[in-house]
Amino acid sequence: MAEEKTQKSSADEIVDELAEDLGVEDEEETSDAEEAEDEAEEASDPEEGDDEEAEAEEAEEEDDDSASDAMAGLGVFDVKKGTKRKKKKKKKEKKKKTPKEKPEGVDEIFNLSGGAADDDLSDYLDLDDIDENAPKNPVNKLLVLVIIGLIVVVAGVLHTTTDVFDDLILLMQGNYQEEMARRVAEEERRHLEEQMAGMPRFGNLAISGRPHHSLIRLNGEVQYGETSDGYWREVRVTSPAALIQDLSIDITHEIEVEAPGHEPRTFTITPDMWVPRGADYYHEISANLTAAGTDAFDEFTARMDGDPDDVYLGTVTFNTVPEGAQIVVNSRVALDEDGEELRTPITLETYFVYDEEEDELLERDFRVDMPPNRGNRIDLVIPDDEDMPKYVMALNRSMWTCEFKDEAERRRIPSRAPILQHCNYVYEVNVDFPALKTYIEEQQAERERIEQQRRDAMGGSAPAMEADE
Repeated sequence: MAEEKTQKSSADEIVDELAEDLGVEDEEETSDAEEAEDEAEEASDPEEGDDEEAEAEEAEEEDDDSASDAMAGLGVFDVKKGTKRKKKKKKKEKKKKTPKEKPEGVDEIFNLSGGAADDDLSDYLDLDDIDENAPKNPVNKLLVLVIIGLIVVVAGVLHTTTDVFDDLILLMQGNYQEEMARRVAEEERRHLEEQMAGMPRFGNLAISGRPHHSLIRLNGEVQYGETSDGYWREVRVTSPAALIQDLSIDITHEIEVEAPGHEPRTFTITPDMWVPRGADYYHEISANLTAAGTDAFDEFTARMDGDPDDVYLGTVTFNTVPEGAQIVVNSRVALDEDGEELRTPITLETYFVYDEEEDELLERDFRVDMPPNRGNRIDLVIPDDEDMPKYVMALNRSMWTCEFKDEAERRRIPSRAPILQHCNYVYEVNVDFPALKTYIEEQQAERERIEQQRRDAMGGSAPAMEADE
């Protein structure tokens, strides 16, 4: 037994001596020694240590291979090939450390980390550690696309719902202030239209046609207008047109036009017939009347085209409410033959006026053939009652009514005599002063109400309306 132990111990010693001669050492001891040696070399001179380390590794690999082959041939024990090479490769893969230069001067003062953090980070992550072939994260691309999409959508919404982009363009072009002023004016105009749309709407009605001085009735009522001297007269067809102002366009109106010796005409005005004109609305009627017959047509034509040298007279009847109105013809008070004032009701073929120069009464009559558009001016006034309005009219030749004489009288007229000699010309004046006063008050109240509505809509003052002409 002692001999066997001695032989076994001798064999182990022989193997160790042989391995030591061949340079084969215990793996763990060699590894620890080599690591300590590498760290010392790297600390002293990294670049030179790397070159020497590479040469030593090559020599050791050759020795390891030869030793392994030799030991394998002896059959004493097996030496794994590549063990030493594997260890060296792992060490070779370590990143070379590049010492950081210490900051000098001001940099050194403000370098709080002292450079240690940079060394640690260089060991932790370097560009060589990033794998260019690493797969990209698709979630990142999706998030980028979503953000871009949101930006496009928001920009589109701003462009379609606001004027941000247009304002920026105008600002760059230098037209921003002008555009803002235009927008303010447009907004004010739109606001006025909205205000007017929510209020009662009114329009002006123009009536033209023939014959001139035809009487106009609105919804069955004679219309009046105020003159410059404070008198009130009937609204009649004139040239170029008679004007009735501030009619409500939201209701239907009936317009009647009549003249002696002609067929009257009625016009219906519906809300859809008005057209906008400024802040109001406008409509025009052309009322050309037709003669009531052949004789009426011939008589009217001859009257209007008659010789100024021919004299035709007429009879005028005056009716008023209340009675007792004073009659003024062509600015002269109508008197009887005794110099007393004539009062309504009365029918006159002739009347008298007082001539102050001659200090006498002069007889006057009502001529039918007055120059066109001149006529006889007739004023009717209620004396001693200042509250009653004053009435005025111009009795033109187209306003007379021809009452044809009976057959017996017409047979006595020469055959070649003008048709005008076959007529008795008459005219009737009817004035209801209390009704006229009520009409005036209603018109003035309506006008004030409309003006106030316009001022409210315009946020200020509205121009005063003119009287009907």
